[in-house]
Amino acid sequence: MGWDPPLTGDIEVDDPVDETLMEKIRASLVYLYGVTAGTTSSDVPNGDMEIDSDADGVPDLWTNDGSSAPIYGGHGSVYPGGSCELDTVAPIAGSQSIKMVHPGGAGNGGGLLESDFYPCAEGGGNFLTWMITSSAAGMNNQVLVYFYDEDKVTLGGGAGTEWIVLYQSTVNETSQTRYYARITPPANAKYLTLGLRGGYTDTDVAGSVWFDKVHFIPAVAFQRTLATGGFTEQTTSSTTYVSAGSININSRIRSTTTTVSIPVDIKSSSGSYTTSCYMVVNGVSSNVITTTSTSYAASTLSATADTTGTDQSVEFFIKTTNALGTAYAKVDALTPVLFKVV
Repeated sequence: MGWDPPLTGDIEVDDPVDETLMEKIRASLVYLYGVTAGTTSSDVPNGDMEIDSDADGVPDLWTNDGSSAPIYGGHGSVYPGGSCELDTVAPIAGSQSIKMVHPGGAGNGGGLLESDFYPCAEGGGNFLTWMITSSAAGMNNQVLVYFYDEDKVTLGGGAGTEWIVLYQSTVNETSQTRYYARITPPANAKYLTLGLRGGYTDTDVAGSVWFDKVHFIPAVAFQRTLATGGFTEQTTSSTTYVSAGSININSRIRSTTTTVSIPVDIKSSSGSYTTSCYMVVNGVSSNVITTTSTSYAASTLSATADTTGTDQSVEFFIKTTNALGTAYAKVDALTPVLFKVV
């Protein structure tokens, strides 16, 4: 349901009050209820999916009907054989979540739910956060953002200008997971709409996907997680950097400028020699830490890298200042990893 209030021509003096006018008044009141009860002016309209005032199975201020433009952006859709409607049986949060069902079969799919318009500004930035879970990991699930000019006409230019894929995965979480993504509007963008796509038609995998808790947050995002694996004590007497080992990390923050911080333990065989260490995250080198201590002490390495992918491999490198010395390094299993974007 979108904003479609009565116009001046609908309420001329002496004109009869008909069913069409009353329906517009009713629909406008329902819309306003959805806005005031479900959102703040700086948030995603009804991003918790809790309000469905007209009980049509679609959350207020969202649509799955592409013919609803220009009230909405015109991207909403229920794909062949599938469904895109509220689920009150197994919601992620609250009393209901949006659920898309892909029945399986070539050309079939779930659906795409599109939000109402939200003001934006060229160069201005927000983070979008949402929760998602799938019954089948191999479904093609996506979160999209579409951009429009001051007249709410879709920007041209194709992917990257007209729309941006904030999230796309065919290796989905089958438990409730929160994600974050930065939105940076392109030139001439004045409005945006969000698209939640579950079970896209290009991937023949049957299953269900749920979305909920869709919110804008200020352009700062944090995530703390644990690394997968670690490595035991590694040593070298090399005076040039050699690999000490690697770990895997999994960021839920989709950004090209995420600062990844990981503690690492290093020491030296002698106070006369210096051990140096750095890490590489997705091709980006971190700061270098050094020590002459003969006892292990944790220091933090940080690198600002692209975390728009799924899993990231982080490799650590060490050296010593003298071939007579030995450099030591280790990273504990399940070591804490901090992701931060500002």
